[in-house]
Amino acid sequence: MSVARRLERGSRLILASHNSGKLREIAALVAPRGIGLVPAGELGLAEPEETEADFAGNARLKAWAAARNAGLPALADDSGFCVAALGGAPGVLSARWAGPAKDFALALRKVQAARGDNPDDRAWFVCVLCLAWPDGETASYLGRVEGRVVWPPRGALGFGYDPIFVPNGASRTYGEISPDEKQATSHRARAMTQLAAACLPARQYPPGGRGVQKQARPSFLKKRSKKLLLFRGLACVFGLKIRERRRCREKSLYIMIAVFKRTRWLRRWYCRSSSEPTTLPSALRNMNLLRPQQRR
Repeated sequence: MSVARRLERGSRLILASHNSGKLREIAALVAPRGIGLVPAGELGLAEPEETEADFAGNARLKAWAAARNAGLPALADDSGFCVAALGGAPGVLSARWAGPAKDFALALRKVQAARGDNPDDRAWFVCVLCLAWPDGETASYLGRVEGRVVWPPRGALGFGYDPIFVPNGASRTYGEISPDEKQATSHRARAMTQLAAACLPARQYPPGGRGVQKQARPSFLKKRSKKLLLFRGLACVFGLKIRERRRCREKSLYIMIAVFKRTRWLRRWYCRSSSEPTTLPSALRNMNLLRPQQRR
């Protein structure tokens, strides 16, 4: 249920999770909103047992417990990996499949063993984020990503079931992509987008506002040939207006023409250093500024 009640910028928010991977992802999504994040573990808050039958119920249970005990708003996540061939399992029991030691390599093997030779490889990740207030008010938001399960596991960048999940339209598992790539489309990011729109302050942007772009680099700092930079500098010294061209060689040619026509010292220097007649094409040809078809 969406509510108009919002956190103010600078507020403290308890992250009611002891899963380091989830903490990193949630922190990356919430931090730009100007909210002070406090992991439940730093306050010594124990994570309650997940006794509900669905993700929303478990997220609400954890968020409310943390908010009540800390006296601060709390954000909890309950998410899981669901496989169609297993009737949606492991689902809300995703963490338990890893055992007391949280060995997700064991959980991945269990998923593959349970699937057997079933050709149905459909799978999805579900996440419910719940924001709870100390007075008992809560708001929950659902995010879901469809995909398929693969075997063997691929990648070591994610956590949990990431190495065996490939989202629809992609070729790499969540374990093979960077955290930034995953956060752009993950189930957790989709749930966070809804929660942020309803309950969190707007993102903080650099001074000047969201639409401000990086200051454009001067044209002379852009990638150009060394010859172009040299001749543009010479042209600037003599106050010449250079006609812009797309190609570096064209720019160099027009700049050199202008410099050659305006400066006697350049012609004199060329006369002393070359046995050819002092003509502009011959000078440019020797300086390798003409294109091959122009050299003929």
